Amino acid sequence: MTIRITHIRLSSGVRDHQHITDVRWANREDSSTGESTVSAVVGWIDSGGKAYSGTGSNLVAVGVVREAGQDPYLRTYADSKWNNNLLSLDTF
Repeated sequence: MTIRITHIRLSSGVRDHQHITDVRWANREDSSTGESTVSAVVGWIDSGGKAYSGTGSNLVAVGVVREAGQDPYLRTYADSKWNNNLLSLDTF
């Protein structure tokens, strides 16, 4: 299964990747939708799942960032660098 992340939920008014707590997603194969915690998506990606953000030619891979002393978090990765595509998504 491959998912496209469509919305984010933040834990506070701070709009950064470390404060994303949950995501809404759409399954790219069958168009089913759902919501998951970031920790669940991190585990799913770690076990081989694929996640993206954007549409069409603007589809960008979502990866897991691990920094010392912090919980793993999600961030998009394109052109060999981490970027901010998730932060431009609508919140729920």
